[in-house]
Amino acid sequence: MKKVSRLAFLITVLITGLITKPSFATHVMGMDIAWKCMGNDTFQITLVIYRRCTDGAAGLSVPVPVITSDSCANAYTVNPGTNKSYTIEDVTPLCATQQKLCPSAGGTGQSNALIPFGVEKHTVIYNVYLGGNYANCCWYKIRYQLCCRNNNITTGYALADFYSDSWLNRCISPCNNGPEFKNPPILIRCAGQDVLFNHGAIEADGDSLSYAMVAPLGGSYKAPWSYTYPLECEGGNNPNPNAIPPTGFNLNPLNGDIYFRPVQVQITVLKIMVSEWRKDMNGNYKIIGKTARDIQFAIVQNCNNKLPLLSAPYSYKACAGQQLCIPVNSHDSDQMDSTRIYWNGGIKGGIWVNNNGSVKNASGNMCWTPDLKDTSNLPYYFTVTALDNHCPLNGNATRSFSIIVSPSPPKPQLSKINNTLISSPAFSYQWYDDTTLINGAVSQTFNPSKTGSYKVKNTNINGCSTFSDFYGYTAGIKINSWTTKIKISPNPFHDQLILEITDLKKPVIIILYDMQGKLILEEKNVLKATVKLNTSNLSTGMYLLEITDGENKASYKVEKQ
Repeated sequence: MKKVSRLAFLITVLITGLITKPSFATHVMGMDIAWKCMGNDTFQITLVIYRRCTDGAAGLSVPVPVITSDSCANAYTVNPGTNKSYTIEDVTPLCATQQKLCPSAGGTGQSNALIPFGVEKHTVIYNVYLGGNYANCCWYKIRYQLCCRNNNITTGYALADFYSDSWLNRCISPCNNGPEFKNPPILIRCAGQDVLFNHGAIEADGDSLSYAMVAPLGGSYKAPWSYTYPLECEGGNNPNPNAIPPTGFNLNPLNGDIYFRPVQVQITVLKIMVSEWRKDMNGNYKIIGKTARDIQFAIVQNCNNKLPLLSAPYSYKACAGQQLCIPVNSHDSDQMDSTRIYWNGGIKGGIWVNNNGSVKNASGNMCWTPDLKDTSNLPYYFTVTALDNHCPLNGNATRSFSIIVSPSPPKPQLSKINNTLISSPAFSYQWYDDTTLINGAVSQTFNPSKTGSYKVKNTNINGCSTFSDFYGYTAGIKINSWTTKIKISPNPFHDQLILEITDLKKPVIIILYDMQGKLILEEKNVLKATVKLNTSNLSTGMYLLEITDGENKASYKVEKQ
């Protein structure tokens, strides 16, 4: 009887060991795969792996990627030990007074009721050459896999083999760099707290990104969970990010914002596929790369930390050639907590300043002057993160800010017919006397009542504006007093325009403008009754002819055919 009981016990232990795989568990929590073009078909491949480092997690060997092509059966062998660098760091979001948890960084290796686990970040970099025998394929898949995910996942995938993969296209010209993610794919939040998570993506080439939820590899969800609804949320599986509080699990496909309110203690995994888009020669957007983010969210018991907030608005419009400055303020309603504020550097050429450490609620300012080449109907994005100093775990919030850049209108050109100032065409107008706005002066034409310097602000349909130069205007000139004494012929004209002036008593100035107000021709100190203007070099179209002796003036529209 004892032998049977002992045998049954040994079989039970063996089966349990096979199921839980304790000797191989590396407790992988999430991963990013990135690549950077080094030129000449060489790419720098970076694997960033996050794992639970506490409570007896097994060690992790130096990660090695597998690189294959589905289109031509190529397989690039990455030899272990050829990595350019390998670093390990403890990234558990602890306040400054807490001891590190990860043993590799000198930590205790033990979690507690307030700190559910420690997080260790492994970063390994390889250089791979995809020319030569590998140049006959364009698309290459970069994959990393090992055993196993951590065992405390509650929605499925616990202790499942871990897989993650991304795709680069070596044939893209100019050579493509994959996106870089500033925010780690690990989040610890409390049940009942609104979660706003953003990846903090930076796209060095200026390509557009889109985000989609896909199923993680290597396992499956337990019912009722799925890759679009990976954990219990306020409002159930009814996504609505605009509800108060938000309902369901929400992903913004344009900026990658994930928004939900968890309502129970859970640990789940999810996968976001980030696609890069670039215009081809025909102006059509094509996918040029895909990067998978394997993510783990841990929802713990209700805690007493109120997360910091970041101020709105989050969407802006910019005009090419004009500086845009976006103020961002943080607020933490916990009296004892202060905040720091950071941005991800997502706007190339943007300048960020902040007042971290000098006030309770830090603020920042991002200023950018986009060029004409930056104009786009698709928005540019950057993210800002507010981090509090709550103990033992810090709280943070990340917001995505969008900017659409429109072209500015051309500099307005001013002309004058009789006593009327005329602006070149625009969507809307605003006239100024020196720097003072003139109420009601919002037409293309304006009749000043006094001598002065006037300018106009032209605005296009996108809301972008440009000022003209000042136009010096002198009141009191008699208008059209010469109309019976001046003859213009022929009109329309070809290569010559003839002016005949009767009763000429003093020199006149003859000026010809195009309809945008640009000076085309000028004759000064004219004291002849008949003047022949050579117009052979002029383009066809309408022109404004102006004749004045300083006291009298006449203006005519003339046409070149």
